[in-house]
Amino acid sequence: MKEVDGRTLWLQESIVNAASFTAALDMVAGKRELSRKERDMKNVALAFMYLYNVVEEQGLLNEVDSFFSNETIH
Repeated sequence: MKEVDGRTLWLQESIVNAASFTAALDMVAGKRELSRKERDMKNVALAFMYLYNVVEEQGLLNEVDSFFSNETIH
């Protein structure tokens, strides 16, 4: 068992969801043109993925208090 910061788990789950969402929209774009709202949502997901990587590379979360509790991974 391992104890992990809940914030880390939440962000990792969110990055997986953003990547899956972006991949799904890419498949749709191969069949038809995306609507303006779909393009906007894809851009939001891509922006989140970019910012997540910047935060990880710079270690910015190390300096911020987390309101998430630790969770045990089995």
